[in-house]
Amino acid sequence: MIRTTAIAALAAGLAAISVSVCVAGKTPSAAAAASDRPVIQRVDPAIDAIVAPGTKVETVADGFVFTEGPMWRDGRLWFSDLRGDTVYAVTPGGQKQVLIAHAGGYPNMPAGTNLGPNAMVPAPDGSVLLVQQGGRKISRIGADMTLTPVVSSYNGKRINSPNDLVYAPDGSLYFTDPPFGLLKGDDDPAKEQSFNGVYRYVDGKVTAVITDLAMPNGIGLSNDGKTLYVNNYGPDMKLMAYDIQPDGSVTNGRALITYTENQGVGGPDGLKVDSAGHIWATGPGGMRILTPQGKVLAFIRMPAQTANLAFGGADGKTVFITSSGTIYKLHSQVAGTMPLYEGAASNRASASPLPSPASQVAARESAPDPALKLIDQRCTSCHGTQQIYQERKTAKGWADTVEKMINMGADLSDDEASMVTHYLTEHYPAS
Repeated sequence: MIRTTAIAALAAGLAAISVSVCVAGKTPSAAAAASDRPVIQRVDPAIDAIVAPGTKVETVADGFVFTEGPMWRDGRLWFSDLRGDTVYAVTPGGQKQVLIAHAGGYPNMPAGTNLGPNAMVPAPDGSVLLVQQGGRKISRIGADMTLTPVVSSYNGKRINSPNDLVYAPDGSLYFTDPPFGLLKGDDDPAKEQSFNGVYRYVDGKVTAVITDLAMPNGIGLSNDGKTLYVNNYGPDMKLMAYDIQPDGSVTNGRALITYTENQGVGGPDGLKVDSAGHIWATGPGGMRILTPQGKVLAFIRMPAQTANLAFGGADGKTVFITSSGTIYKLHSQVAGTMPLYEGAASNRASASPLPSPASQVAARESAPDPALKLIDQRCTSCHGTQQIYQERKTAKGWADTVEKMINMGADLSDDEASMVTHYLTEHYPAS
């Protein structure tokens, strides 16, 4: 990466790129040749308080086809391989695990197509909602990693192919619905909707809130829940902002920034907001960090098409980036705003002591966790989590405990045992 002082970086940035400072502004251009490594271009000195000078973008894992839809969950990054039709989990150190194969919902998915899984978000009940782009629906991931459809139609017609989603403070779900999961896009005869929309889902009802964007893609919310952000992929590439009304509808659509084709590979895609309100938005050439008014503070130039990002880590200050076949990470000095129901899965506190068996049962009833649910389902002969509670004082570690449970009759596959061990180690450290 390029290491400079803030003043020198600003001068270099102004010489090489055009800065978006208002509704009609433009984002940085691709003046420099693409590097084979990510490069952080500092456009405004204010970026130093967000990403410290000298920060490096590191590789977490690679070897995938096209990564998308990242979400931090239980100490690991969950993400989709859109063109590999698989949902994975990876630790910050790079250990990866297949969670769901053939996850896009499209039978016999043609190689290299965008018909696999995409975005994920924690749901109020502790489960996860997954976009099945090829299957043209949003589905719930169960404790056993099976998928149950939640949203698939609007006004009696199939939606196009949902792409990204976010929960609002009132519990409603906003999601984008471009035609990327249709083999012929807008010209596909299977397309039933007359527009590519942004929808709101609440109490079992789907409402179209935006119908005039050509390719609504990434979506996010301001921290006060009053502004909806939508990245429009094209042909008019722009990051839009809308005012959310009390009834969930949106008004006052305006472009915070616009992009041009010469700024690099890719287009406006996933976005997230940090706890200070900055918008981290992927787009042509990589990712921009912006103020809520649309002023670009930094351009993280990526070596390949970049689709999305997620905040994670114990303090929420690790930024994970999905860029083609690679997962990257960098450190932010500002914590990210985590998904609304990020803590619902296990109703837990970090590094908390293991609760009593009775309180475990009560907690699981209100917010079931996949690992503990598996233990209860597969270890009836060893009293499920009560056995975990008893074994904790004598086991050498959680791997030893899980192995004992398997020997006592717990019907756990190797992958399931690994998931359970990881969860217990992450959330209930040895005393």
